[in-house]
Amino acid sequence: MSAENAAARRWVPWLCCYSGARVNEITQLRASDVKLIDGIPCIRITPEAGTVKTSRERTVLLHPHLLEQGFLAFARKKRGNAPLFYSLERQRKVDRKNPTYASVGNKLAEWVRGLGIKDSTVAPNLGWRHRFKMVARTVRMDPEVRDAIQGHAPRTEGEDYGEVPPDVMLSEIRKLPKYEVAAGERRDGRQCDQRKRAEAVATS
Repeated sequence: MSAENAAARRWVPWLCCYSGARVNEITQLRASDVKLIDGIPCIRITPEAGTVKTSRERTVLLHPHLLEQGFLAFARKKRGNAPLFYSLERQRKVDRKNPTYASVGNKLAEWVRGLGIKDSTVAPNLGWRHRFKMVARTVRMDPEVRDAIQGHAPRTEGEDYGEVPPDVMLSEIRKLPKYEVAAGERRDGRQCDQRKRAEAVATS
């Protein structure tokens, strides 16, 4: 397994979980898209890196749990416009229909299915986006901030003016509960071993 694939397995689900972003918005992230704004770590989702459904860039503050796990340290190992989850050498020069970051997302979905999630009604990648919305409602996250985080269209003309201040967004992001995930293990033990190998490569 390549270091990029291992990193995608290690980080993309967590980033989708705490941002509600579309999977391709995460797999297209570059090192330069991980920033500090007013001293607060965030990711910048921008059409320049790939595709954004609304064609509008947005800032998403990083949940404290992502920082605890070491995402910022991982991202800082890359430089400039280097992609976080795929190799530039593998990027096709001209292929807008099948960009590499989309392939990474598809492979992640296949990987999740391979871990035993067979329910056809559950979309491995899109499921995080729906769950974010559901949990955000449960914790009473401000609807305007929630929509700004996910890149949804403003509900009123007034909401379309300006951006949500970083400190305001961070206070809302912190409302999301910390996910505690125990390593699942199938009878043959392969699931646990695969996860450990992926994490070992991604954090090396």
